[in-house]
Amino acid sequence: MTKRFGDFVAVNGVSVEIRQGEFFSLLGPSGCGKTTMLRMIAGFEDATEGRLLLEGREVGGVPPYRRHVNTVFQNYALFPHLSVRENVAFGPRIAGLPSAEIETRVSRMLEVVRLREMAERRPHQLSGGQRQRVALARALINAPVALLLDEPLSALDLELRRAMQLELKRIQREVGITFVFVTHDQEEALTMSDRIAVMRGGRIEQVGGPEEIYERPRTAFVARFIGIANLLPVRVVAVAGGSATLEVGDSRTLAVGLDGFEPKVGEMAALMVRPERLRLCLGPTMPLPGDELALRATVRGIVFQGPVLRCSLEVEAGRSLVAHAPAVDRDPRLDVGTKVELRFPRAAARLLPADPTLPAD
Repeated sequence: MTKRFGDFVAVNGVSVEIRQGEFFSLLGPSGCGKTTMLRMIAGFEDATEGRLLLEGREVGGVPPYRRHVNTVFQNYALFPHLSVRENVAFGPRIAGLPSAEIETRVSRMLEVVRLREMAERRPHQLSGGQRQRVALARALINAPVALLLDEPLSALDLELRRAMQLELKRIQREVGITFVFVTHDQEEALTMSDRIAVMRGGRIEQVGGPEEIYERPRTAFVARFIGIANLLPVRVVAVAGGSATLEVGDSRTLAVGLDGFEPKVGEMAALMVRPERLRLCLGPTMPLPGDELALRATVRGIVFQGPVLRCSLEVEAGRSLVAHAPAVDRDPRLDVGTKVELRFPRAAARLLPADPTLPAD
């Protein structure tokens, strides 16, 4: 699908299939098109081009109230004059269901969201997380084909947001309904999703499970947006047998395996390695095993972050990297100015296309 607003292309030729019963997240920075995608699924926006199929049936032009999807917004939109029970019962009542069935459904949903004891309270008597669960119950009670969630946790504080991430995933598994979740928060996406679509500039850069997206990003943008990624500029000097030999700076070459990206000899690329995969070796070191790579570096900064030390390093090629070292039993020799050897598994290094649009480290 494509969606234009005048000359601005908000969604640019996106094709994706969301599976029945999965927790699917649209992840990306502000303005990447994820909310517009959600609004087109909901029927609040019409696609400029393309088709939208719901359970195999094209729904382009079908109004929102006939699409059998429900949306949960950031502000929850609860009726302040109604109790929790009455808020949750609103949809079935509008649909004209019998009173006995409404009561059964409401009781079931209040059990699912764990609010049975608060059924007679008004929204202003609830915490932010409880109001969020009322909104979920009200959206789920009519058993939609899909529940659409537009950054519903953004107004909550950090501790409550993390608790609600687990609650949302529990509820989704219990009811078995497809959740389509919009967020700019990578932690939310990694915690809850079965699959994630990372968006940028109206396009999807990559779709995959949380572990795949984190460990095997296809682009430098995805690597940077999901977690912390070191992206070291390299020049490809040879390609053979499913691996590439890379020149780092002027004095070091590394050989890494290829996975999806086939570079050309002479072109620039980016070598990605996560901070937790870098091991800082001080003093005399053992010979380098065949399944490891190494770079020489100088420590430029150390920040204590509880269980880990975030170490800023300058490699011999003049570029900056970040490594995480255990804070427990810290080596007393590790300090600003210390010369170290950075070792990391060859399998942890991933070669990606260079992206000149990203800021340099």
